[in-house]
Amino acid sequence: MQKRVYRYSFCEQILSENPSPFALIHNLAVFMFGKQGTFILFAFTLISALILPACFQHGMFMDGIQYAVVSENLAEGKGSFWYPYLSSSWNKMGENAFLEHPPLSYALQAGFFKLLGEGFYVEKIYGLFMCFLCICFIYGIWKIFFKQQSAYSNYWWLAAALWFITPSVCWSFKNNMIENTVSVFALASSFFCLKALCQDKNRLLFLILSGFCVFAGSLSKGIPALFPIALVLCYHFSIQKISLQKLLGYTLTLILIPAILYAIIISTNEEAKNSLAFYLKSRLLERINSEHIVDNRFSVLWWLVTDEFVDLGVLLLMTLLFKWKSFKGQLNSDNKKILWFFFIYGLSGVVPLCSTHVQRAVYFIPALPFFSIALTVFLAGHLNELIKKLDDKVFRIFRTIVFIGAITVLIITFLLAGTDSRDEEILHDVRMIGASIGKGRQISTDETTYLDWDFQFYLLRYYDDTLIGGYKNNEIFIIHRKSASDPIPEGFEELKLNLNKYRLFKKLN
Repeated sequence: MQKRVYRYSFCEQILSENPSPFALIHNLAVFMFGKQGTFILFAFTLISALILPACFQHGMFMDGIQYAVVSENLAEGKGSFWYPYLSSSWNKMGENAFLEHPPLSYALQAGFFKLLGEGFYVEKIYGLFMCFLCICFIYGIWKIFFKQQSAYSNYWWLAAALWFITPSVCWSFKNNMIENTVSVFALASSFFCLKALCQDKNRLLFLILSGFCVFAGSLSKGIPALFPIALVLCYHFSIQKISLQKLLGYTLTLILIPAILYAIIISTNEEAKNSLAFYLKSRLLERINSEHIVDNRFSVLWWLVTDEFVDLGVLLLMTLLFKWKSFKGQLNSDNKKILWFFFIYGLSGVVPLCSTHVQRAVYFIPALPFFSIALTVFLAGHLNELIKKLDDKVFRIFRTIVFIGAITVLIITFLLAGTDSRDEEILHDVRMIGASIGKGRQISTDETTYLDWDFQFYLLRYYDDTLIGGYKNNEIFIIHRKSASDPIPEGFEELKLNLNKYRLFKKLN
C-alpha cells in the first residue's frame, strides 16, 4: 500500500488559522498565483469558454427550447407538476399535457423562472448551475479516494475539464437538455453511496440520500437514470470485496427507496398515478416497441467511443510525452482498482441502453463523468511529475496565458451577449412576427409548417404565440413557409415584414 500524505484542501489553505479579511485576500492571492490555483483556474477558464458565452446568447436545440417553455409555463401556473403544459395545440396519444418525460426537471427549472423572470437566459443559467453542481460532486468523489494521496489529491480539476470538453456534455449543457439535471443526481447518488462504502459514520444516512437521488434522477428522465444502483456491485468486483449481506443490503436499499417513494406517490395521488402510467405505457413502452431509431443495438457503444475522442487525444498526447509502460508503473494496485471501478461503473450507465433500438447519444451523458475520472486516475501521477518539474519561467508564462484567457472569456461573453448563436433566420422571423402581432396569439398554419418545431417552440418561448395546425375558419393570422405550396384561404392579406423563411397573413376586416 502506498504511503498516504495529507494535503490541505483548497478551502483549508485559504481559511487556515481564522485569517483576517486582509489575510484572507492574501491567502487567496497566494493560492491563485501558485501552481494548484493556476491549474484550477485553467480548468474553469476552459469550461467557461465553452459554456459562458452561450448562456447570454439566443438560440438552442429545439428540445431545450421545448423544455424551457414547459418550465416557464409551470412557473406561471399553466399546467401542474404531474401534468406539465406546453401549448394548446400539443397532443400526443390523445393527451394535451406534456408527458414525454417525468416532470421533476421542469419543476426545478421552473424555480429559476420564478426567481429570475422570463428572460431568454434563464434556462441557460439553470444549465450553468447544474454544471457547477456536477463539478462540485466530481470534486467530492475525487476527494473520497485521493484526499490523502499527494500525487493525486489536487487533480479533480482535470477530471472536471476532461468531462466538460467531451462534445456531447458541452452541447447538452448549452442546450438545456434534461440529462443536465440527471447528471447532477447521478453524481450525487454516487457520491453519497461511496461515502457509505468508504467511511464508518452515517452509513445509513448516506445510503438513504443516495437512494433518494436515484429516485430524483428517475423522476427527471425515467429508466436511464437508474444506473447508480449498480455502484455497489461495481465497487465489489473492482475495488474491494464486501460481504454478501452488505452487497445485497446496500443494493436493495438503493432499489427499495425509489420503489417505496413511487409506491407512496402512486397510492396517495391519483393525478401522479395517471401521469406516470401514461408516460410508462403510452410513451416509454410504445416508443421502445415501435420507434426504432437505430438498426444496430450496439450503436450507442460506437457513439461513446467517438464522443471520447477528445479525451483520448489528451491520453495520446500524454503517452507521447511519457512511455506507455511508465504509466502502468506509476499506478499502484489501489489506484488501478479505482481506475477500473470508474470505467466499469461508467459502462453500467451505457451498456443497458443496448437493450433497445431507441438510442440517442445524449442518453449516456450522465455516465460520462465517471469515464473522465477514470482517465484522470490514469494521467494524474505523470501529470503531477510534469508540473513539479515545470520551470518557473515556463510556469509564469503559462500563468499569464491563463489569466489573460480568463479575462478574454469574460470580454467575449460581454460582447456576444444578446446575439444569436444559431437559427439566426428563424429567430429574425420570430421577432418580426411577435413584434407585429403581440403575445399570446393563436396562429393557424398548414400541417407541414406546423412541424417546423424550432420555429414553433421559439414563438412559444419568446412570445407565447401558439401555432395551430390546419384551418378552423376563425383564425385571424396565418403563417406559411415561403416554400409551401398550400393555398391561402380567401379573405387574408399578406403583411410585408421582410421575413426570411415565412409569410404572415392577416384576416381582412
